Amino acid sequence: MTEYLININEAAQYFYKYPQPPKAGLIAPTEVPGIGNDIDETKIEKETKLR
Repeated sequence: MTEYLININEAAQYFYKYPQPPKAGLIAPTEVPGIGNDIDETKIEKETKLR
């Protein structure tokens, strides 16, 4: 069971290569190996290192 906050999760998943939006109220696992939280570097405009 998971809670999917539409406004927050769509923004948080913007940088993912494989976002996982719910379909028919369910969130399916990705078909790629791992948990699917790979970053899509083409969506990054500027990289700033944080302390």
